[in-house]
Amino acid sequence: MHRVYFIRAARSGQEKLARKLSHVCRESALLQHLTTGSLVAVKTRFSEQQPPHAFVLRMVQGQVRLLQAQQLQPFVTDCQRLSSRSSNAVSLLHLAQKRGYSHHRLGAPVCMADGLRGTDVRDIRIPGGLFQHVPVATGIALSDALVVVSHVRPSPACGYEGALCNLADCAAHARTQAEETGESLQKQLMEHCLGVVADKRQRALFINLVLHVQAPGRTSLLFPNIGMLVSADPVAIDTATLYLIKDATGKRLRDLAFSKDYTVQLQYSQSLGLGTIEFELVEISL
Repeated sequence: MHRVYFIRAARSGQEKLARKLSHVCRESALLQHLTTGSLVAVKTRFSEQQPPHAFVLRMVQGQVRLLQAQQLQPFVTDCQRLSSRSSNAVSLLHLAQKRGYSHHRLGAPVCMADGLRGTDVRDIRIPGGLFQHVPVATGIALSDALVVVSHVRPSPACGYEGALCNLADCAAHARTQAEETGESLQKQLMEHCLGVVADKRQRALFINLVLHVQAPGRTSLLFPNIGMLVSADPVAIDTATLYLIKDATGKRLRDLAFSKDYTVQLQYSQSLGLGTIEFELVEISL
């Protein structure tokens, strides 16, 4: 059972939330496994469609400053996803800069981890049931550690996207299966997660932002802001996120949008050894 730290959004402005988040991450086990000069990939989503983007940017900026204060070398990165077949690093980095993801704003390099056209990958062997090898973005594979910052959301393909789906972005996500949805897609993505964390089991940290959550194409919030979660276990943090959504609304996320069974990704990732659905929720009040 892994601990999941919870920072409640109620009565906390963005600056206070960012300070609390930095405090929790500073105390995490991740920093104990790194040495001066370690290269740390801070993975987020530059093409995030849900407004507002500023609070995600602020939390990423806070992680960069925290890592630099520990004499580490963070860089902010993303990868080209299933839905972005025609994308390239040039267009995505232009988009990222418009949304504030720049060296000037963040104080750290910003890059695409999988190169110009999403083909710069390393083949990683995994003990999967569907795949024996998965292509992981070179910038992620060669990094010393990984911090995954996810703005959670409902998804028409998987029902829910949080830490696990963001982690799967770091692999080349079996582009030939792009049209698949539901159970099959979720299982494929979870096996790609195995390759991403193959050598980073104690050197990965996951941050879920349960703030300003909207369904794609809608302008209204699905529910009031809940807060932020931090854990070293991607399965536990996603399970805890969904628990908190139900606790706050009285409804499961799939009752609020898309009606897709997202529990497949949780159960299958646990069976693969990515983490556990059992968690201890620790609320932080500073």
